[in-house]
Amino acid sequence: MKYIEVPALGLLAAVVSGRQNGVSRVCRIDKYLAGKVARRNRASAKQIEDRILKHLEEQPDSPELTFSALGDMHLQASRKLLADLISTLNSASPDLTFDGVSPADFVRAGSLMSVAQAVNERLADVDGSSLLTTLWSSIDRAVGLKECDIFTFVGDQPDEEEATPNLWTFNYFFVNRSRKEIVYFSCSCAPAAPVTEADLTRAEEAAVGVAGGGV
Repeated sequence: MKYIEVPALGLLAAVVSGRQNGVSRVCRIDKYLAGKVARRNRASAKQIEDRILKHLEEQPDSPELTFSALGDMHLQASRKLLADLISTLNSASPDLTFDGVSPADFVRAGSLMSVAQAVNERLADVDGSSLLTTLWSSIDRAVGLKECDIFTFVGDQPDEEEATPNLWTFNYFFVNRSRKEIVYFSCSCAPAAPVTEADLTRAEEAAVGVAGGGV
């Protein structure tokens, strides 16, 4: 996977992230080019491919592999999609590794309308409808939402030491197969720690960037 910097998405993620009403949100909205595999990810992609092929050899009729949300793992395109989504998770969380997850750990997220409604309900208190409108239009420009398949990761998260339990979390992969592009949109919400001056400064700078037309 090759990370593609989209300033508008970074600004929006910064605005959504932060503390409000006693909770703290952490948001990522990243774009990746699925047709390009960074050198450091090639070994990982090869290991994922070999692991799935071994499972197919041992259990060729396994429903988990044949009828997964990502497609039939007998097909190279389905295995490539699995590797792309795992690589996206690894890139988004470099301190963790998701190489061992299976096709069953991903499901289709439903229609674009249902996904947008679910996200909007979670983020309704961030900055009103204008921000949410900007958020979706920016994602659309980045990946072409109407052409996307939408998946979500439902597997277990790798262990993080001293991680604060989340109140809620979501993650969506917007996959445009024809353009070989993926936008990964994730957000988690946890009880807020005490606010520092540095936190306030970052939040103010992000808000100014959005208000000034940065997106």
